[in-house]
This record gives sequence, C-alpha cells and structure tokens, in this order.
Amino acid sequence: TCSFILSDDGHVFNGSYESEDAIGKKNSAGWNGTRIIVEGGKETDWTGEWISDVDILHLSQNGSSVTGTYEPKNETVIDLVEPGTIEGVLTDDGKIFTGTWKEKGRVRFILSDDGLSFNGTYGYGDSEIIEGSNLYYWNATRLQ
Repeated sequence: TCSFILSDDGHVFNGSYESEDAIGKKNSAGWNGTRIIVEGGKETDWTGEWISDVDILHLSQNGSSVTGTYEPKNETVIDLVEPGTIEGVLTDDGKIFTGTWKEKGRVRFILSDDGLSFNGTYGYGDSEIIEGSNLYYWNATRLQ
C-alpha cells in the first residue's frame, strides 16, 4: 500500500509505502517525488512523454505541428512490432491536437488547462470528425 500527499503547487509529493515479500517480511519506507519540468516548456507545449492506460507516447511540438511515437507499456497488451507514429496540428490556442495515427485512423486530444494531461478520442478510417459510436478514448498524463 502507499499514501502520497501532493504539495499545494502540485510539484512535489511526500509519502510512504508498505509491502510484504513472499516470505511474509514487512517493509516500509518513505516515497517522495518531484515533478520533472521540461525546460522551455509551457502550459500549451505538447513536447514530452505521456502515459495512458496502455501506451507511452513521445511527442514533439514544433510551432503548430506535433509529431511522435507511441509504444505499449506492456508488450503483451498490444501487438506492435515497432512503435506507432502519430502526427497532427494544433488549434490557434495550442490546446487541441487533431491528426492521424499509424494504424490509419484519426485522433483528437484536448490538453488540460494545467498542461499535465489530455483527454482524447480516436477512430479508424479517414473521417475528419472524431465523434459518434465508432470512437475510442485515448487519455494520458504527462510524465515529463
């Protein structure tokens, strides 16, 4: 088990964990962390690593363009021989990313106000609109 307390500014957590090994010996220790801030980054910068339920995304923003790759967190979950690619453009405010992913589909990600996560949808095919019953969710949290 673990317990974390996030600082008011959201950049540091302090906590602890307890565990039990295979022979029943209990272990506990402090577990503290500091958020890694990408130099030159800003709220609307998509550059960095992002983690979703099944993928790790590596994105790079250059002006209003975003390109990157994604790979499974666990190779048994998704059968990708090589990392997938993703690319697209941003809205004028830099908050909405719309583009394509390698398996021939469309994506739309919406960056949170604090720039630390996005909520998104994806679908298969060439449809410009990412709406309706044939879409799936692709949400992620910034790692770096």
